[in-house]
Amino acid sequence: MATSKKRDIAQDIAKAIGILAVVYAHVLWGLVSSSIFADGNPLHFIDMGLQIYTMPLFFLLAGYNAPSSLKRSTPAEFIRKRASMLIPVYLIWSVVQGGMKYALSGQVNDPVTLQDLLAIPYKPIGQFWFLYALLIYHIATALLYRRPWVLASLAIAAFLANPWLEDFPRDYCYSGIFYVLGFLLANKDLPSIKAKHIAPALGVAVIVYACGLAMNWSYGLDSRNLLLLPATLSGIGLVMFLSQKLSASSAGPALAYVGRASLAIYVLHVICFAGWRAFILKLGVTEAYVHLVTGTLVGLGVPLLLYSVLGRFKLRRYAYLG
Repeated sequence: MATSKKRDIAQDIAKAIGILAVVYAHVLWGLVSSSIFADGNPLHFIDMGLQIYTMPLFFLLAGYNAPSSLKRSTPAEFIRKRASMLIPVYLIWSVVQGGMKYALSGQVNDPVTLQDLLAIPYKPIGQFWFLYALLIYHIATALLYRRPWVLASLAIAAFLANPWLEDFPRDYCYSGIFYVLGFLLANKDLPSIKAKHIAPALGVAVIVYACGLAMNWSYGLDSRNLLLLPATLSGIGLVMFLSQKLSASSAGPALAYVGRASLAIYVLHVICFAGWRAFILKLGVTEAYVHLVTGTLVGLGVPLLLYSVLGRFKLRRYAYLG
């Protein structure tokens, strides 16, 4: 079994891998919406592969860390702490991003209306659905954690119902099962895999993941399709294995730092890369791969820089960025 310190570092590295995938995917989607990249570009194959596991990974990690917090506090305290962290982040940065899109409605891919801004308390915009869903899962878990079979049953029922739903309700119903899975795994003393079984297990995971990706590419499946669940779990497993290995490498501390900044990157990256795209378009830069590479770097780098500066002056909590 890994030590708690090692496990924490590995989780941070997994978040770093996940947030890199999120930023890349969102930059690519923005370029397709702007007609800078053609829809159906081969890079969509990479995007499809990332979509299969990325957000489920974040929910699983959140669920995995919930039991330790619940052991140190009452359910009411757990909900209060999570709400006091997530609600301000959600409201402030949703309004900032939505307000900028509203003000620049004629120059953005997905303009925001005044009605959208007023609906933020109950209808998330953009990537902020994740924070909204996370708070729902935290509350449900705090209320039902002593009855894990009820929690699991609700998550399974919601997961099975997701194909018949649309938009954000579908995301909520689909993602909850990964949060609950993480919660249940944290309460189990999982056996270590013997060294001789690691290679075969990785081989199976790679094959299952590749089959899911091939199905996704061939049939245009939504990443939330029930048939892709084995590929999703395999992808998460491969990322966690890679994270454990990287935690012992010289790159481990730097990657872990990016993972700890993942919330700041998540809430700020769209503003950053969208602004960058508009700026270099005005300079006459239309090369798609230049937009993709530099947009991804800006979407990661600017929030990371802001996170570092705010941390240096102990101001992160005032910006609700971790």
